[in-house]
Amino acid sequence: MPSTAAIVLAALGIIFAVFVKGVAGIGFPVIGAPIAALFLDPQTPVVAITIPAFLMNVTQAIQGGMALALVRRFVPIFLLLVPGAVGCTALLATVPGSLLVLLLGCMVTAYAVMSLWP
Repeated sequence: MPSTAAIVLAALGIIFAVFVKGVAGIGFPVIGAPIAALFLDPQTPVVAITIPAFLMNVTQAIQGGMALALVRRFVPIFLLLVPGAVGCTALLATVPGSLLVLLLGCMVTAYAVMSLWP
């Protein structure tokens, strides 16, 4: 069980990520997961961030006037997301935390490097 201080620091990191999402419209999981993973085991932030990130993206899509044609275009991706999420959740439960921290760091670094070039 993480200490109260670790939970508070992780929550502050997630609140900061929500602030960035509100200002920039992007970045909640990319900022929130690594900050929270500094203070909690890696599995907890991934699970805790998934549902709010999904809800924020759906809200943003609805407010932005998401067209039905766009939904139809991405149906194949949506259909692949469900088994992918189930499979990755099972993997998340079995992989050691240190390996997850390494993979998370690699993904965030790759995202940051790719963001430097248009």
